[in-house]
Amino acid sequence: MSALLAPDALSVQTLISYYARKNLHHHVFTAASQALVKRTNDPVLLFWKGYAVLREGKQADAIRELDLLRGKQGVQLPVLLCLKIAHEGFKLQDREALQGIKEEIFQEEKGNREGSFFLAAMVSMLLGDYKKAREYVTRTIEIMPTAPQAKSLAGWIDLLCGSDSKAKKSLALFEEAAEQNPKDVDAQLGRSAYYAQHRDVDRAIDLMNEVLIKNQWFTPAVTEKAHLLFAIADWDQAIETAKRALALDPNSIDALTLTVVHLLAHDSNFPAACSRIGELSEVLRENEPNNAPLYASSAAIFARLCARNSPILTQCAEMIGHAVRLDATSADVKVEMAYQFYLSGNYSKAYSCYQDASKLDEANMTALYGMIKCQIFEGQLDDASGQFEFLNEIHSGPGAPADLSYIGALLATRKDHDAEQTVVKLEETVRIHMEHSGLKDGKLSVANITKFDPDLLIQIATELLGHAGADPVPPGETPPQSVSKCMRVLDQVSRVAPGMLEARVLQARARYLSRDFDGAQSVLADAISLDPSHASSHMLMAQIFIEMERFRDANASLEQALSHHFEIRESPTYFLLRAQVHQRMAEWPQALKVLESAMALPGVKGGPGAGKGKGGKPVALDQRAAIYLNLAKVHAELEHTPEATKIIQDARAEFQGSTVSSQIIIVDAEISLKRGDVQSALVLLKSVSRGDPYYLKARVATASIHLNHRNNKKLYIRAYEDLVDAEKPTISTVCMLADAYMRLQEPEKAVEQLQRAELMEEKAIKDGLISSGPSELAGKIGKAKVLMHKFTDAIEYYKKAVTKQPKHVWLSLALADLHMKLGRFPDAISVIDAALDQLKTQEGLEMLTSRSKLILLQAQVHKRAGAVDQYTKSLLSARDNHTTILARVRGEAAEMVKQQRKVAANICQELARHLEDTKKYDEALKLYQEALRHDERHADAMMSLARLHMDREELDEARKQCTALLLHDLEHETATMMLADIMFRSNDFDEAIRYFAQLLELKPNNYRALEQLILLVRRAGRLVEKDRAGKLGEAPRFLRLAEKASPRAELEAGFHYCKGLYARYSRNFHEALSELNQARKDPEWGSKAIRHMIDIYLDPDSLPPVTTILPASGPEPEPVRMARQLRSELVSEKPVKIALLAAYELLLSVNKVSVEGSLVKFTEVLTTDPNNVSALLGSSYALVLLKQDAKARNHLKRISKMQYNSEEAEELEKSYLLLADIYVQSNKNDLAQELCRKCLTHNKSCVKAWEIQGLIYEKEASFADAAQVYEMAWKFDNQRSPAVGFKLAFNYLKAKRFLDAINICHIVLAVQPDYPKIKKEILDKARAAIRP
Repeated sequence: MSALLAPDALSVQTLISYYARKNLHHHVFTAASQALVKRTNDPVLLFWKGYAVLREGKQADAIRELDLLRGKQGVQLPVLLCLKIAHEGFKLQDREALQGIKEEIFQEEKGNREGSFFLAAMVSMLLGDYKKAREYVTRTIEIMPTAPQAKSLAGWIDLLCGSDSKAKKSLALFEEAAEQNPKDVDAQLGRSAYYAQHRDVDRAIDLMNEVLIKNQWFTPAVTEKAHLLFAIADWDQAIETAKRALALDPNSIDALTLTVVHLLAHDSNFPAACSRIGELSEVLRENEPNNAPLYASSAAIFARLCARNSPILTQCAEMIGHAVRLDATSADVKVEMAYQFYLSGNYSKAYSCYQDASKLDEANMTALYGMIKCQIFEGQLDDASGQFEFLNEIHSGPGAPADLSYIGALLATRKDHDAEQTVVKLEETVRIHMEHSGLKDGKLSVANITKFDPDLLIQIATELLGHAGADPVPPGETPPQSVSKCMRVLDQVSRVAPGMLEARVLQARARYLSRDFDGAQSVLADAISLDPSHASSHMLMAQIFIEMERFRDANASLEQALSHHFEIRESPTYFLLRAQVHQRMAEWPQALKVLESAMALPGVKGGPGAGKGKGGKPVALDQRAAIYLNLAKVHAELEHTPEATKIIQDARAEFQGSTVSSQIIIVDAEISLKRGDVQSALVLLKSVSRGDPYYLKARVATASIHLNHRNNKKLYIRAYEDLVDAEKPTISTVCMLADAYMRLQEPEKAVEQLQRAELMEEKAIKDGLISSGPSELAGKIGKAKVLMHKFTDAIEYYKKAVTKQPKHVWLSLALADLHMKLGRFPDAISVIDAALDQLKTQEGLEMLTSRSKLILLQAQVHKRAGAVDQYTKSLLSARDNHTTILARVRGEAAEMVKQQRKVAANICQELARHLEDTKKYDEALKLYQEALRHDERHADAMMSLARLHMDREELDEARKQCTALLLHDLEHETATMMLADIMFRSNDFDEAIRYFAQLLELKPNNYRALEQLILLVRRAGRLVEKDRAGKLGEAPRFLRLAEKASPRAELEAGFHYCKGLYARYSRNFHEALSELNQARKDPEWGSKAIRHMIDIYLDPDSLPPVTTILPASGPEPEPVRMARQLRSELVSEKPVKIALLAAYELLLSVNKVSVEGSLVKFTEVLTTDPNNVSALLGSSYALVLLKQDAKARNHLKRISKMQYNSEEAEELEKSYLLLADIYVQSNKNDLAQELCRKCLTHNKSCVKAWEIQGLIYEKEASFADAAQVYEMAWKFDNQRSPAVGFKLAFNYLKAKRFLDAINICHIVLAVQPDYPKIKKEILDKARAAIRP
């Protein structure tokens, strides 16, 4: 920005100070020159011009300008300091002049010129001499105690000096300065910088917003705000703010740099980044033409983010070349130039530049390490190894640099072929590198990108994945440690560069190798959205689809790759993947054709051109071998034995002595095994010698043959013991032996081996061979002890492990989980509380996620223990903690954010479900909506929200949720069934049935859908055998369809359960009990079946009339005895439900003692859960039987005011009907009618509701209306209740419908021939009435 916009001298000084702190020296020169237009000959402005010239490396020009200011008021001391620096910058120094300047400085320091000391303090701070700066600013404050600028400067000195203790004091100085002069922008900038440095970035942003509002002339504040938003990884707002800064100042270097970083790290948009870097280069040439460090730092940032993109590296090389021309004596700039050549793969030029840097500064170790890396990549392994050993002797041990470990890893893999040592060294490299990356304390800044070096971490991740093989681990197997280590490295990269394409693809490959295909697909989909033309992403997606057996999608991905890069047709990988699709689909002829085409590719076959593809491009050895081996396998499948044998022989001859020769032997063994020659396979595998890279795979294959083909467990174990009995058994091989013992159900021996591995690991950590970190061994040992049912031993082991490794939270989680499963709830809570206390001393995202896991487990413990209030408190705490996590991961890798959002959604879902259970429906509704804000596809939350809307009769909202879910998952059964339920409630019965028909016609034995259909048609009043047209009803039709669809239907518990359910609601209780009894022992349907059987036995409708006087005591009725017996089988039911069933048993015993006992039990439940509908209903029944109608009515009124919910539908309906019955007896017919209508709204098949309405009409002498509603009761009772039939016939008689009355009498007498009074009082009278 122009200094001419500054409103006063203080503002000009603020602007110059800002540019000086940012090391924008030419900006300082320009600002001072512009201000001198108005304030000619101002010594302070002239000094800043001279200072800027000096910092641009023009010592002679600086001396000329500064000499003119010697002795000028207010600038004496800073001028002398700058002259001293200028003279010291010459190779041939004027000692006499330099000595004179030093003497003048000494004399000037004795004076009392506050302005001179103030500027001297600022210059000393800018030059990095914080001790002298603090001395000068202290003198300034002593002379002028109220000078706010001096206090502001003192704050900056303390903040930038690198001392945490002094930095903490800076805030008070900034605040004092701001209080004395509210217009002091420097003080406000200092406050913001303090909060940013101390992780309160939101507060820092607020302060920067204040600066922008109050000082609109200070446009750099917009760029500073963009940097703060970048620090919290709020990419969207950061780039918007940077664009705003560019609109205000198109030449803003910081804003342009941020836009380039955004394009590279967030969007992976290389063409746009190239364009922006070109703009930045122009701006640098115009506005900072001599700033070599700025050119070098800009090039360094972009080169490390560009994933070695050639055009961008070319632009970076131009920038760094300009920096070298500006400052040819800087070893650091030369090292950066060398690194840029290294990134572009020009190792000879990189080596030469590293040599030049080493000559400029012999102590520059980065140059020496760089030279060794170049030697390694050029194949000079012996020379590199010699240099490494020398440097390793000098610099190994604590404090060793990351470069040294990385070189060790490169040599281990390329020279020694030691995979385990490579992984160890790479892990050590990452640990050391992250400690010095500038991100360990959670800070994120553009400047830190160079230290962080995402490119290096991506190369390390690539190396780690290279040791994990090419294929996913078999199902149930643990992925190699190198994969999990790779994932941790890539997570770090994602923090800084969430959109870096190479990192995304590597993350996807790591998940693919871990057999997390869904996760891999999700990550890769994001990568493809960043760059749809990225062929490697499409090829990897095809591999994932192949493993998921989605072959059509795999072919589509291959076609996508081909459409973007037609030259892929010449790629062996493309042909191999196409062949794999055909192989997995058992399309052997097609696979053969593809592989034969692959063999015809240039460079695949042996001969003079072997290994050189089209255009001289190398064909990887492993790809060539894979084509040979897959072709041999296909011939074997087609029983082309001679051809398969010939190809294996050719492969052996072609790749003899190479790294893949043993792989050929293993494939040869597989082919032998396929043709049934087990002995030949074992002989071939035995030929793979110890020390071979494929020896481990050969022994595992040998073990598999002994177990699966010969059933020889002894030799199976022997194969793994061979690995352990080697000269140098490794931790991983010992663990493999332990896993083998576990497969053979020998946990005791497995524990022995795991403890051996644990000792090896402790020794390796002690010797410094591996770093101490989370180990899976303790968990494996604990699980093995649990499998042995040695729970006490397992608990003791976990306790020791937790004491030994208190920071490894997962051990505490395992111990607490074991306590919980054993029912030791106080012990579980104690372990969790101790782990939470331990976390208080830690910081960062990992601490927060560990805390979240602990709190969620704590909630589950409280839930199992029945501590409802504590359960709620824990869930609320987990929700608050996860809100903090989401704020921390904002702007991180999309996959990480998505994962944490899913966890937050799960927490909200569980908390909402609990609130719903406690009848807090409004709060539950808000939490379900919050869950969907976190994860818009959260199926459980969508279903729960839809159900809640349905219960509130908000059918449109419920339909929206179901429709949204079906958009994401067309086959979601629950959503389809709920949508059908909505249609039923909207009286659109045909549409509802259509939804069920879609499910049941596609899969007639879908008993969950059939169960829901029966429940829905019952509520819709369509639960009939046949409709009026004589067509079969929906429920029986689909029951018959299920029976015909499967000959095993009669043996399936789900079918019997559905038949029993239909029979129960059809009032055929005997058949219902018979059918449900056949489902009673089933693990899936048994619990539901038992509950329905108990409900039939404990039907409150069988209670005696309210006028009955209860006997004092009596024998236990048979139905109650049966119900109690069934209750004992409900082992997984909640304790409160068991208690309620026991209370209902007492209630149905219908004697005074038992009814009073039931009331006590119901009251106990209500003490802990005052809104428990079942308990309120049961106590109401008891109170009515005990002639305490008023108390019963109060309970029932409470229920009638509660929101209807489908899970307690039965209890709510019975409550409405009992209260209606009481109202009828009190002649409150209107209230009773209202309750009946409310009941029928939710269940049109409710016999009792129709019956009560009939009774009301009958009492009002409205016999025609009474007959009409009794007809409905008789229909839904399935014509089984003589009492309902009697009432219907009576009202027909009174309504003069004599024939109908006669028909009903005949039906009743057929069911119960001796039913009292019906013949004499109705049948005979009706017959008499129709006689002429």
